[in-house]
Parts: sequence; structure tokens; C-alpha cells
Amino acid sequence: MNDSITSFVGIDVAKDSLDICILPEKTHYQVSYNEKGIKLLVSKLPDVGACLIIDVGACLIIVEATGRYEQRVVVELAAIGHFVSVANPRHVHHFGKAMGSLAKTDRIDAELIALYGQHVRPRTLAKHHEKQTELQQLETRRRQLIDLRTAENNRQELPTSKLVQKSIQKIIDMLQKQFKSIEKEIAKLLASDDIWKDKAEIIESIPGVGMVTVISLLSSLPKLGFSIARKYPHWLVWLLSIMTVVAIVESVLSGEEELQFVAICTWLLWLPDDVILS
Repeated sequence: MNDSITSFVGIDVAKDSLDICILPEKTHYQVSYNEKGIKLLVSKLPDVGACLIIDVGACLIIVEATGRYEQRVVVELAAIGHFVSVANPRHVHHFGKAMGSLAKTDRIDAELIALYGQHVRPRTLAKHHEKQTELQQLETRRRQLIDLRTAENNRQELPTSKLVQKSIQKIIDMLQKQFKSIEKEIAKLLASDDIWKDKAEIIESIPGVGMVTVISLLSSLPKLGFSIARKYPHWLVWLLSIMTVVAIVESVLSGEEELQFVAICTWLLWLPDDVILS
């Protein structure tokens, strides 16, 4: 990070609003947390490169992590070219105690976050893949649709009323259309990026691994490097095995015996031959 940064912006994120403080001017203001509010926020920030000797990056913006509410503003500010850091709330709290700041309001929190950035200079985020958030959201929606479809399929076995069964079937058909539409959008998104296409080819080169695993890895582990996996494919197999173990644990905790059986069989299929035979 360039030492010539002179402006520090603290952003306290709530569900419906953003409280902002810019140091050293101590400028405070609040905007709604929506598209219009983010545009207003951007207009009030120093121009990209204005705080630096060289025209790279921007002033340091510190956003406190608040259970994913911060993701939208972080991605949009980083995409513009600003230096953005997501601060751990516990670290900011301890910093506030050390500074003697015990009061608790959104306005004070925003100033404290800006002071934290000014004194601590937390690490900034690496440039976010411009389409990574969209891929993650599409994958999340795909999983949600699977859960909804499974729930409706289970309900279909219970009622004897033909009217109820017909209603359930309509919902299942609608969910299936939505599911296919989401999968088509995911495939289109992966095909639009050469890096993702290359990674997908490496993952799919492993026997028994299909597009579902490809999507899960690319959306859940965006920084995963595949140059090692290309040379040492067993490394990636072990990673997939670990992910399956997590699925086994989740299925055990949920008490779903069928999922346990499927997950364990998949795990055995993914394990390297020399491990299974030893």
C-alpha cells in the first residue's frame, strides 16, 4: 500500500444504511444502502488516484465486516479502483478500547473505523474477480432451488388429495424450470472467462468429477490455484475428499441416512487407489 495515502474512509454498514466518516476532515454523512445510496457515496469519495502520488488505487476505505451485508459496497468500491479493507469487528472494538472510545453510535463507529484504518493500515483486498460475486450468488441460488425441489418432492408422497398433488407438481415443474435456467446462466458465465474455462478443464479431467463439483470449487474457492493440481492431480483429489468429509459431517448432524450413504460412497470413489488399497 502506498504511504502517500492521506484520506481514510470508515464505513459502518447496517442493513438499510451506510454511515461514513472521512479523515482527517472528520466529514460525516449517511446514505441509504441501495443503488442510489452507493452512487451518492462514490460521488463524495476522493477521486480514484486523488490521494496518491501515482494514479493507482485510491484513498484507503475501511469497511467493518457485518455478516455479509458489507459485500455489495466492498465489491463496488473495489471495482472502481479504490483500496478497500474489510476490518474484523473484534479488532476495531479492541482498538476503540485502547483509544478510550467506549460510546456506541453509528456515527462514532464510522469515525472509529476510519481511525483504525489510519493507525493500523489493515491489508487491502486483492482485486476481486469482476464476475466472482455473480457466480457465488448463482451457485447459492442453485442450491436453494435444489432444497426447495426436494422438499416439494417429499410433500408429494403425503397427501391423497388429487388437487393438492396437482398443486405440488406445478411447484416442482416451476422449480425445475428455474433450476435449468440458473444452470444455463452458470455455464454461460464460466464459458465467458478463459481462466475459469482452464480451471474447469483441469477439475473435469479427474475421473468421476462433473460440472457440479466444478461450480462448487470455482464459487467457494476462488483463489484456489490449479497449477499444482495439473502436475499433482492427487492433491486436488484429496481436496475433494476433504470437502466430501464435510458433507458427511453435515449429513450426520442432520440425521439424513441416505445422504450419509451417498457421501461416504462418493468419498471412497474419490480417494486415490493407493490409499484405498493400503
